[in-house]
Amino acid sequence: MRLINGEYGGSVETDTERFNYENLSRLEREIERNNYSLPLSRDIDVLRERMEVAGKEIPNSLCLNPMEGHDADADGGPSALTFRRYRRYAEGGAGIIWLEATAVSESGRGHPRELHLTEESLGGFAQLNREIKKSARGYHGEGSEPLTVLQLTHSGRHSSPEGKPEPVIPKHSELLDEQYDIPPDYPIVSDSELDEIQEDFVRAAELASRAGFDAVDIKACHGYLIHELLFSYENSSSVYRGPFENRIKFIKEVISTIDDEFPELIIASRLNVYDDVPYPDGWGVEKSGGIEPDLTEPIELVRELEKEGMQILNIAMSNPYYDSFLEQPFDRPKVGEDMPDRDPLEAISTNFEVTAEIGKEFPDLVKVGGGLSWLRNCFPNAATAFLEEGAVDVMGAARLALANPNFAREILSGGGLNEEKLCVACSYCSQMMSDGVEAGCPVQDGEIYGPIYRKGREKAESVG
Repeated sequence: MRLINGEYGGSVETDTERFNYENLSRLEREIERNNYSLPLSRDIDVLRERMEVAGKEIPNSLCLNPMEGHDADADGGPSALTFRRYRRYAEGGAGIIWLEATAVSESGRGHPRELHLTEESLGGFAQLNREIKKSARGYHGEGSEPLTVLQLTHSGRHSSPEGKPEPVIPKHSELLDEQYDIPPDYPIVSDSELDEIQEDFVRAAELASRAGFDAVDIKACHGYLIHELLFSYENSSSVYRGPFENRIKFIKEVISTIDDEFPELIIASRLNVYDDVPYPDGWGVEKSGGIEPDLTEPIELVRELEKEGMQILNIAMSNPYYDSFLEQPFDRPKVGEDMPDRDPLEAISTNFEVTAEIGKEFPDLVKVGGGLSWLRNCFPNAATAFLEEGAVDVMGAARLALANPNFAREILSGGGLNEEKLCVACSYCSQMMSDGVEAGCPVQDGEIYGPIYRKGREKAESVG
């Protein structure tokens, strides 16, 4: 164990014993010893290359992946803390700034401080987009700016707009219902209600266009509403559930409508392709049992969405409310949770295998990856290898960027990542989300987030 000091935030104790690869050679030997499918590259020049996305040029192949800050204003618009986070991200140099989950309706908010795009909050979102572009020009220079993507979501099973659970569920699940204390007679969302939620997504896309964002992400991952529809296998009387063509109908129609009505918007989707959760409560898994990947349906869905107008695929996996370790391996779990009996390198190797299979099927689709923050100073070497192997075209970072918003600038400069500002995979940011306070990195941004972290822990401990 060691203590890391925030300038004003005090000391936080973090267990970093699991990551002990002080250089790339040692990591390469460990991968080889375990026969993992995780390539690494020593030449990272490909990350610096400019690329074109839907006719727009972006300055490099690094992306800020979405991660919630739990810090919206009362009207759902960005707060001063939201502006601070995104200014720092923009100044950090990533070619794509992928903004966090933004609810398309009040009932779809996962918590009271989740961003929510409405007519009332539109001005704040427009200002945030302008601030991102302006701040980024300080690094990229005039005439060059990052692509801004706004993630649109409905929290579904995880909806809690007033701070208490108000789940919107498309199916009952013995596995998931038990986890969230949802009784067997709790009503599932009707087709007519899903029709209305479709309209909410389209209205939010219109507002995103008016706010000046380059793209919208129709979020279909991590156990939220659209993702759960994809594994709602049982209800064949519903037009949105049962057979494959029904389960993909919602997201197909949303993307098709947005493409028709707002051609100026680039359409993206952060889409789960493998859940690591057994059938019938998981997607992209063998239906005969177990959790072995079966990407037949996810590949067919991506093919359908590409036809409807999707131009960027942000590849996601696992359900973090069930098991976050596959996509976000850590060295220390949240309070009350156990360490998984899985090597983080094995998790990242699975990530590569699944991502590479998708990448080979869609060589012309712009693909964004993630899940590499645990690799710390070796992140650029794995990111480059993902690109060189054709698995992705852009590599994203979330926790790494939360700890060090300058991650892209440091990588692109050739000097490597500042080892004093790395994410240490301590789960404190996730703990803050669970504790219901604003989320950030109390280890590397202790002046701001150290006191907030302690406030959240004190509140949770007093209740628990």
